[in-house]
Amino acid sequence: PFYLAATTVTQAEYEALMRTNPSAHSAKGRMRRKVAGLATEQFPVESVAWHDAVDFCNRLSETPQEQAKGHIYRLPSEIEWELACRAEASLMAPVPYGQTLSPRFANFKAAANARTNLGRPTTVRSYAPNAFRLYEMIGNVWEWCGDWFHENYYNLMRRVDPLPPEVSDRRNARGGTYNLEARRV
Repeated sequence: PFYLAATTVTQAEYEALMRTNPSAHSAKGRMRRKVAGLATEQFPVESVAWHDAVDFCNRLSETPQEQAKGHIYRLPSEIEWELACRAEASLMAPVPYGQTLSPRFANFKAAANARTNLGRPTTVRSYAPNAFRLYEMIGNVWEWCGDWFHENYYNLMRRVDPLPPEVSDRRNARGGTYNLEARRV
């Protein structure tokens, strides 16, 4: 058993703990023109390096209020993330909402000229949650996982209690992002 936060970490939450905001889509970020006039505090924090995401979890675990509750934070494994994203829906479906992805379910790059394309992240809880009440598990921003990326891992893993993948040359991120088309989200 494990718990997952209902939303990605917001820019406000990250900045409150880390005293910095690396987000490109923030008032001072490199993509600030795309969010000019918008309050981005409730946008997900993005442009965070994997090591910084781990540091955030460690620092959160070390706060007195979380220590008093006995909470320890970490990034989910890819398998945990996949289970949480699909919320026990069929693993045969390409997305947690069924066979196709619609802009009403996620922030992603729909058709080339679609009016639904935001071209930027949006606030957390902008889309309906999945069956586990988790928001924006797909689209909006990439979500780091705690383990290593292996292209063929799903074909090689044990079906029950899979072991974490071996060390490789890059870390794992899941969920896709606002600027990817549906097939890649």
